[in-house]
Amino acid sequence: MAGEVRVGVIGVGYMGSLHIKAFKRSSLSKLVAIYDIDPNRSEEISKQYGVESASSLEELLDKVDAVSIATPTEVHFKIARVVIERGKHLLLEKPITDDIASAEELIKESRKRGIVFQIGHIERYNPAVQELLKLVKRPYRVESERYGFPINRNLDAGVVLDLMIHDIDILLSMLRLSENDVEEIKDISGYRWVIYSGSDDLAEAMFRVSDTVAHLKVSRVHPYKHRVMRVWELEGDKVKLYDLNFIDQSLKIYTYSSDPETFSLEGAKVTEVPIQKGDLISLEVESFLKSIIERKDPMVKAEDGLRALKATTRIRDSLKTIKLN
Repeated sequence: MAGEVRVGVIGVGYMGSLHIKAFKRSSLSKLVAIYDIDPNRSEEISKQYGVESASSLEELLDKVDAVSIATPTEVHFKIARVVIERGKHLLLEKPITDDIASAEELIKESRKRGIVFQIGHIERYNPAVQELLKLVKRPYRVESERYGFPINRNLDAGVVLDLMIHDIDILLSMLRLSENDVEEIKDISGYRWVIYSGSDDLAEAMFRVSDTVAHLKVSRVHPYKHRVMRVWELEGDKVKLYDLNFIDQSLKIYTYSSDPETFSLEGAKVTEVPIQKGDLISLEVESFLKSIIERKDPMVKAEDGLRALKATTRIRDSLKTIKLN
């Protein structure tokens, strides 16, 4: 496809508004129209960003080459199926759907039509994460903490499917697992707490994949945002600790002796990895548009979304639930 990609945005809540801004900034796209089930919201955003508000999904699809879908997860399948049947390229916010069979059907239909089908696992576009995935070879331990304050969106998906899925997706990429390898996730334990939403608002999971042990913690009842990942691996007689901050887009490597006789803080080597920081939504959108124009697979394919959904569902369903409300 040559020239600008004609794009529409479906669902203009918080995430949809970010997509609108990114498409409007891009020189590779022309934002043609938006659509939301709430006509008042759609009209409000239409005026705010100077873009046409379509009166129906079909009207929007008549005008565009590609769409992004930023609706509640529970309607992802219904809307994405129509988009795919019309042969439109698709950027679908994560999780791909709320059940595995629906995700598999969408992938099957998208393959038939040869469209670009990208899933919005946005942290994979984080430059610090990309550097981490290049560097780590054989981790033996992974810890992550992803905390945020109480919100009134994405409550249809619990915090495991909404937040922990980011760290699970990164871990699966780090270990180079396919969608068929999720059975390798073993010894799952942990808890999920229901506090204010009717679904899990706080969760902690520990599990093993071969020789790698992961301990992931997520919360949407925290007083501030905090998003980090730490990865350990051995290199000869040295330990390497990769310390990643998602928010700062920073990555430090601590290299130190694993021998108590020779270990010292003074002897530890600290390396700050050079990172070219960027706006994650813009990086994600640019990748999507380039995949369409260059007729290539996106960085985060629909199959990656299915892999993350399978693994996250397996982990979530193994956690014990504690209800506090």
